[in-house]
Order: sequence, then structure tokens, then C-alpha cells
Amino acid sequence: MPPVLTPETTRDIHIQHLSKSFEISSGLLFRVKGTLDAVKDVSVSVKEGDSLGIVGESGSGKTTLAKILAGFLQPDQGSVTFGPLDLLTIPRQDRAHVVQMVFQDPFSSLNPKLLLGTQLREAFKDKENVSDRASGLMMDVGLSSDFLKRYPHQLSGGQRQRFAIARALAASPKLLLADEPVSSLDLSVQAQIINLLNKLRRTKKFTQIVISHDLAVIANLCDHILVMKKGGLVEQGPTQQLLRSPADPYTQRLLNALPIL
Repeated sequence: MPPVLTPETTRDIHIQHLSKSFEISSGLLFRVKGTLDAVKDVSVSVKEGDSLGIVGESGSGKTTLAKILAGFLQPDQGSVTFGPLDLLTIPRQDRAHVVQMVFQDPFSSLNPKLLLGTQLREAFKDKENVSDRASGLMMDVGLSSDFLKRYPHQLSGGQRQRFAIARALAASPKLLLADEPVSSLDLSVQAQIINLLNKLRRTKKFTQIVISHDLAVIANLCDHILVMKKGGLVEQGPTQQLLRSPADPYTQRLLNALPIL
């Protein structure tokens, strides 16, 4: 049965001591040679309605952490509570009523054989007045209802990402995970999508976790930042405070890699 969160329910997120490792195998017989600690004892809390940015280089564990929250992976240990819900005990299909994910490449997550209207209407958990609600949601993300009659390949990269956001929001999630949501887009389009996500978080009132290797993107989207390296937590804190005075040299190196913040 899908989880229920009433309007009165506190929806703070608490991630406690989360860990996930993978076996490393090689050779013709794929013998196990060791393990890779993708996420190592990570703990962080996110207040309802806030936006947390998880930043780090490739292989830092940030995407693995997001996949655990979305239900694509199960952790080896740790807990994730969302208000009164034990998120890790909720099957992925039911968890979709609470958590939705926007991917880096929206084209890979869309069905190329189905019209956008069909894909969006299927995403609504409440099937009443879906046509009107689909048109309204398209307007919310800056697309006209005419796009519902198109296929994914008929959209630009920015338009596909806008539609991917609309489809994720059709389930009325309380937590939106965005994994590198603008990294595949031109700079001008990146700014548009960042502004869109900020506006939607205010109007739709969801909590947001953004995964990125780019601190400039995180700075414009998030209230707090968590920095990861090789699966572990390096440091965390309010965005402006962490950007002004990072405590760890690794965070400083990430900042130095930016031409202008």
C-alpha cells in the first residue's frame, strides 16, 4: 500500500550511517577480488522544503546515495527516515509516491515510442481530470500543451528536461532527487532549468536533493551542501558559509576549479 503523509506530518529527512559497497570482480570466471566502498557511513539531515546539494568528483558516491534514496539500490547498513516513514522499508513502486528522480539524460528515461501526453498522464497517481492537469503541469514547467502531442525525439535537450521534471512532479512527490539535472545542457539553458527548479520548489512545496560535480550549480540551487569524496563525507554546512570558508582542502580544490562563482 502506498505510504501516506498527511498535511500535518513533519517531513524532515534524516539519513543515518548509510553505507553501500560493491564487489569487484575480474577475469574470465569473474572472481571476486575485493570490494568498493561506494558510500561510507554518511549521515545528513534535510529540513522539509529545503534543498540539499551533494557535490563531489566522479566516483565520490553521490549518485549511489541518490539511488538508495530513490529505491534503486539497498544499502548495506544505515537508515533513512522521512518524517514518520522508514523509507528503506517501502518498496520502490510505492516509494515513487513520495520520492521522484530527475536524471541527467532525460531522453534515456523517456519511452521513445509513446507520445509525451501518454507518458505524463500515466504518471498521475490520481486519474481524475488527468488531461486538464497534464496541460496545467506543462504550463508550470514552461511548455505549451501542444507538446503533449509530440514524441521525445521532437524536443530539444532543454525541453526534454522540462518534460522530465513535469513527469516527476505528476506523482506529487514530497522529495525530488535531481541527478546532474543541467550538466548536459548549454549554459543559457542551464540557467533556465535552475530558475525553474527554484520556482517549482517554492510553489509545489517539495524537498529537493541535487547531485552535481559543479559547485556553481549547487550554489544556485541549494540551501545546504554536503561534500563527498571516495564514498565518505568530507564536510557539510549552509551553502554561503561553506563557500566562503571551506574547512577541508578537498572542498577548496573544488572551489578553485571554478572560474567564477
